Amino acid sequence: MADILNEAFGEDGFDPISWINNACNNKATDEPLEKFLAELEMRLQLNAEDIEATLSDNSAQAMRRIPFAIQEIYRLQGDIQGMQDQVQVLAGSVQRDATDARGSVEHISQLHLVKANMENACNSLKEATELSGLFVKVEEVFAAGDLPKVAEILASMRRSLSLVGDVPEFRAGRQKLRALEDRLQTQVEGSLGEALARGADDEAMRKLCGLLLAVDRYGTIESLYVSTKMAKVHALWEEVAAAGAAAPEGAASWLATFLSRLLALLEAEARWAAAVLPGQAAALLGALCLSVFTKISKAARDRLAPVTHIAPLAGFAREVGGFGRALHELLRDVETGRRREVIALVYAPLEDKVAAYGELEAAQLAADLRAALPPAAAAAAAAAGDEAEGAVSRLATSIRPAFAALHAAVERCNALTGGSEVRALLKAVDGELAAYLAALQSAVSGLGAKHKARAAAGAAGGASAAEDGEDIANVLQLIKVGRELSAAVGRLEAALRTAVAAAVSRLQALVSGAAPAAAAAAAAAASGTPFASSSAPSGGAAGLSGAAEADPVALRLVAGRGERLAKLMKLGSGLSDPRFMVLPGSVGALDSFSATVQSTVFDVLLARVASLLASLPVLPEWRKGAEGSAHPAAPLPSFNTYPLPYVTAIGDHLMAMPQQLEVLMGDTGDDTSATAAAGGADASGGGAAEWEELAAEWLDKAVSGAAAMYADAIFKIGDLGQQGGCQLATDVEYFVNVMGALHVAPPPSLLTVQLLAGAAPEEFAELGRGALAEGAADGPALRALAGMRRIALEPVAAAPAQS
Repeated sequence: MADILNEAFGEDGFDPISWINNACNNKATDEPLEKFLAELEMRLQLNAEDIEATLSDNSAQAMRRIPFAIQEIYRLQGDIQGMQDQVQVLAGSVQRDATDARGSVEHISQLHLVKANMENACNSLKEATELSGLFVKVEEVFAAGDLPKVAEILASMRRSLSLVGDVPEFRAGRQKLRALEDRLQTQVEGSLGEALARGADDEAMRKLCGLLLAVDRYGTIESLYVSTKMAKVHALWEEVAAAGAAAPEGAASWLATFLSRLLALLEAEARWAAAVLPGQAAALLGALCLSVFTKISKAARDRLAPVTHIAPLAGFAREVGGFGRALHELLRDVETGRRREVIALVYAPLEDKVAAYGELEAAQLAADLRAALPPAAAAAAAAAGDEAEGAVSRLATSIRPAFAALHAAVERCNALTGGSEVRALLKAVDGELAAYLAALQSAVSGLGAKHKARAAAGAAGGASAAEDGEDIANVLQLIKVGRELSAAVGRLEAALRTAVAAAVSRLQALVSGAAPAAAAAAAAAASGTPFASSSAPSGGAAGLSGAAEADPVALRLVAGRGERLAKLMKLGSGLSDPRFMVLPGSVGALDSFSATVQSTVFDVLLARVASLLASLPVLPEWRKGAEGSAHPAAPLPSFNTYPLPYVTAIGDHLMAMPQQLEVLMGDTGDDTSATAAAGGADASGGGAAEWEELAAEWLDKAVSGAAAMYADAIFKIGDLGQQGGCQLATDVEYFVNVMGALHVAPPPSLLTVQLLAGAAPEEFAELGRGALAEGAADGPALRALAGMRRIALEPVAAAPAQS
């Protein structure tokens, strides 16, 4: 209990009610509650008294210690005051000593300055005394041919003139010295040029270069070195160009060979310079590389200009990238600005082709897609009937190679541009795919026109059902072509989305690690924030470091304040927007192609129907029993009429359509088995079910379209007698029965004609009103039918208003 008391009451959030309940829960089970609570209260009281007594004792002890503490504080304050007085006295003493010392130091400094000036004056007098003698002595040494001694004297004269050159007696000394240095240079540069050309005696070259360096003529060394080595580079260029003139890939192949051999030459020159002139090795190598690539960069551009195929250019891009990285490592000790200038010149010919990648890719895709298209597709579609099936087959077989070429464009883009030109890739693929789809659409249109013409001619000449079936089977294959084409476009779009996302992510990581400022500026631009001068690199490669300086893709991305990178990041962010379309032009062209296929198939399916219905409005049977006709109305006998041949022909055509569609579905067996092999039995069953559903959809669409055409033709009849109406009702009943057999609902207009076309004039209005009230008749069709029968409908016209 004591532990409970000590622990519980020391908590900040002590709750007395919870504490009492807890204590009651922990009591012995056989102990009465009243007794437990009484003991608990007593213990609490005793604890409180103990605490009070302890507090009282502690307070008394504290009060007794307070006077002693106050006395101790007073004592410490006195000690502190004494120490402060002592510190002030010491500070005053130090200040006086510092003032005295400052005066002494100033006097010593003045003495030191006087001494230094006197020494300088003495040295100047000595140099002036020696300089006059050196001008005389140097001529003697020149005459003796001791060029190292001449260089030493000229260096000494340069130092002397720097001291006494402003003295009137020596004002012409600098001009004389320059003339002497030119004289030395003339005697040295001939020997040095020959030695550099031979490249044999390194020690002699080192001495000759030392003579020129002694008189500050490094520029002469650099000029001689570069001109000598440029001759070797030119000879190498001519040799490789002549050997590769007949290469099938053109300059792209032999330029790679030239760069490989040029790298070996530059590495050898770097080793020579490091051994002979270690202090000037980096500068000499940088000057040589700058001169070499300034000259060959334009020549390489001219040689690459005729190359339009991306494959050899991609190989050249791979080789020049490796060359650039190796050269960057070779020039690691060269001044940064010059190194970046050289690397930019190395990549300049490649960048010209990268900038034109969109046009190159579009041209290559156009050629590949033209090769995939069937030759003269439109002409083949308009050829003889035996060629119709082959034309559709050629359209279908062109899809696979065409889209293989489109997918290959992604690899070409990565190979040539490293993915930096994915925007140009999308534009090229979209434009050429749209053109390919337009060509297919034109071929389908020609094929449809030819089939419709054959159907019309066949209906007029009594063509066989087998011929009609062949035409329909051929044109129905276009549905398969359209669906395959839609699936191929979908796969291509998904592949392009994946490729673009991967390229943007990879390029962003490439630049963000090497040039954070460029990446930040590009991110700001992609989000709509203008570039800030403090966050974007001012000069392309200036924002890069390390190996990224030699990466052509990284250099390309940060060029122009990172504008290309900003556009890529904006493109990448747009991929997450469901409204973003990778191939907007192709999607529109695909929609147009699909619409053309739909209309072509629909027109060919119903071409025979349209031909049979063309003469329906002027058939003489409709005027039988009409007023003023050659067959006036008379009481009709009770007998069954038979449908006319036109409608039975239409019915036969429609009844044969399911079988024709089933034949087409059977042609997909190979595709279904291939799908099953790839995806299992479920894929096979799903594909078959999909085609069955499509066949049912087209059957419904064709029969419904035929019904609409039939209704339109009926309502073009001018005069309809009662007997003709009975015949028409019989024809329509036959047609409706055909629709029922095909499980297609007839339109209300035909049901209205079936119900009322043969009604007696005195019963027509009443029957029409009742049919409208029951919803069994169509109002516009009823009014049109009444006009054909020359029956007034005033009582019937009010029926819709009442309903």
